[in-house]
Amino acid sequence: MLDIHQIRTESDMGNVVRKIKDFKMLLFKELKNFKSFLANGIKTIINLAKERFGFSAKQRVSTKYIVTGVCDFYKISEDDLKKHSRKPDVIERRRLTCLLLRIYTKNNLKSIAISLGYVNHATVLHHIKKAKNFLSNELYSCEETKITYKKLLNHLKL
Repeated sequence: MLDIHQIRTESDMGNVVRKIKDFKMLLFKELKNFKSFLANGIKTIINLAKERFGFSAKQRVSTKYIVTGVCDFYKISEDDLKKHSRKPDVIERRRLTCLLLRIYTKNNLKSIAISLGYVNHATVLHHIKKAKNFLSNELYSCEETKITYKKLLNHLKL
């Protein structure tokens, strides 16, 4: 490390300036590497999400489109989907609907809850977590659910 009191001549001053410029260039190069690392990391996360869940975060559709598409796919009415039933089939359909609404719309949890007839956002958050577990986690792996989810995405053209 250079001490400011050790500078005696102009050549010493030139050496200090050169070292500062070299350090600045090195810092700039490291910052550039870090930015590219961050950009690649974000691209990797998006690619993993596409691979795992088969979605693109850029696509946005309306709530009505997703709800009617899910109802058409499962051949149920919207009232049956929004009814407070605890039957496993209905719950699975609601979970997938919540996940699709969260991914493909700009709606927050509260507006998703209102559109599906829930009182607050906590149920929607719970449904989203459960649906992601069923689709991604090997512990909860259910091939039938994954196949149904992919068919549903194809039906909705997402």
